[in-house]
Amino acid sequence: MCQISGGLYALNKSKHILSTHNMRTVHHSLIYPYITYGTLLWSCCHSMYLRRLVILQKKAIGTVSKSNYNAHTEPLFKKLQILKLKDICTFQLSKIMYSFINISLPDPLMMMLTVNRRIHSHETRCLH
Repeated sequence: MCQISGGLYALNKSKHILSTHNMRTVHHSLIYPYITYGTLLWSCCHSMYLRRLVILQKKAIGTVSKSNYNAHTEPLFKKLQILKLKDICTFQLSKIMYSFINISLPDPLMMMLTVNRRIHSHETRCLH
């Protein structure tokens, strides 16, 4: 969180000098790596624990787009083509599952995961 706050400080100081395109580049170099680091580990946390991170991400997006502090961020994320925290988590998990299905994960990770049909011979989901 501390590194993200530092990146947000740098964005705020440079918003009057840089273009939106350059601000987006600064965001991707100073903030985005800290948001994506360890996403798979903490993406299963309750949303209450991720709230501060979501707020920091929204502040950063508002600063990058040079919009008002109370502007809705949904259209800003789309305009800047930046993923929200929830979407980053889904994307990272999808990449892992794709690698698992295509048997391209490292062996220790392949041994940690298993397909549901290897455990149960019956359907485990309720299909209405």
